[in-house]
Amino acid sequence: MPHKKSIENDLILARDILDAARTIMDYTDGKSWEDWYGNGMLRDAVIRQLTVMGEAANGLTEEFILAHPAQKWRKIADMRHRIVHGYRRIDNSVLWDIVHTEVPRVIVYLEPLVGDTE
Repeated sequence: MPHKKSIENDLILARDILDAARTIMDYTDGKSWEDWYGNGMLRDAVIRQLTVMGEAANGLTEEFILAHPAQKWRKIADMRHRIVHGYRRIDNSVLWDIVHTEVPRVIVYLEPLVGDTE
């Protein structure tokens, strides 16, 4: 049985992931590929939020991960590692795809789980 404190911490981390995902969607709302590719500040801001998502996912307990297998927690954490350690090899088209496919899925999954207190 998971410890109450670890459950609370998992929910805090899940909230951090949700907040970062929502921030990414706010930053990119109405933006085109040309906006994305041509705006280094926008890309850097999104990359920062992706690293927050990955760091928080990396802190989730095994119990939480096993209880919520529909979400790709390890992929979220691995993405953070690739961004931080492979920063010279970041593919902007891959990040653009993540922003428009994976990030909305994370939001849809987490909103009912952690509550919508936006």
